[in-house]
Formats: sequence, C-alpha cells, structure tokens
Amino acid sequence: MEALKTLLKQEGTFNPSDELIDMLLSQMSEISLKAKENIIEEGKVNQNVYLVKTGLFKLSYYNAGKELIMAFASPGTFFLSPISFYTGKTAFINIQSCKESTVMKISKERFDSLINESHDFARWMFNISMGQIFSLEMKTSLINGTAKERYLSLIKTRPDIIQAVPMKTVASYLGVTPSYICHIKQELAKK
Repeated sequence: MEALKTLLKQEGTFNPSDELIDMLLSQMSEISLKAKENIIEEGKVNQNVYLVKTGLFKLSYYNAGKELIMAFASPGTFFLSPISFYTGKTAFINIQSCKESTVMKISKERFDSLINESHDFARWMFNISMGQIFSLEMKTSLINGTAKERYLSLIKTRPDIIQAVPMKTVASYLGVTPSYICHIKQELAKK
C-alpha cells in the first residue's frame, strides 16, 4: 500500500496529506481482475470511482464495430465512466484490464460524502480531474505527427504500454492498423 500512497502523492500538483490518502483508502474496497476483464462496460450503469493499485487498464469505445483505444490507466490513476457517474446513465466506454490487475473501488455515494466532508479532498479530486483533462491534451501533443513519430513517442513516453498490451491495441491507440505497426517495427529494426 505504501507504493500506492507514493504514486498518489505524485499524481497531479496537489500534494495530499497522508491522513487524506488514508481517509480515502479506508473507504475503498479492493478488487482483483484477470487479464481482459471489464470493470466498466458499455451499456451498463457504473457510478463507482476506481483507483488502479496494480496492473494496467485500457479505456476504449466502439465505433462502427471497431474498438478505439482512448487511454491507458496505470497504478495511481483514478478512473470512472463520466456519463454513468455524472448522469446515472449507461456507460459509453469500456475499461478493461490489460493484465492481472487490482483496483480500489469507492461508491459514488461515499465519494460524494467525502467531497462534502472535506475541503482538502474536494481540492485533491478537482486537481486529479484537471490532470486527466491535461493528460488528454498532452497525449494529443506527444503522440502526434506521422504514424512512425507517434509510435516512437509512445515507446519513449509509455514503454509500459508497449510491454503490456498486444500490438493491435497499440495500433488502435495510435490510430493505425496492426500491419502498419509491424511495418514500422521492421523499418526501425533495419536501422
């Protein structure tokens, strides 16, 4: 648990106290997942907030039957279905474990209570939310350019993704076909 606490202190620009982290973790339950298990499923309501303890998760949605990868969540990352959490409607996204993983879970009701009870908790969660919005824009700026440039950037900035997920998932994340990723890898191997 100490490793998770360290990651939480590094997530964002707000430095939560040990007491604040302990308060949150004491309200959460732990869930273990096998590889390729969904924790949030498209078409189902899930208002819980999750925190990755171990492993790696992919956030995706389907468009015309094709899975599109939006993001990845690694230890110390919070995630939820914004549509379910905010409106109580069914999720549009799927969040699935890429390998054996563990998450911490807190219900919306308990999460909202913590927001109301603690100004520091509310500030911390606002900071986490802004950090996730920042990350979406940062992904666009880092994983930009040609397919080769996007692949090289991913290798440099997120080697954990390259090591943990199949190339077809990496290809979806980068917006290219798996065969094109193979072509890029062959080209890089020749150099």
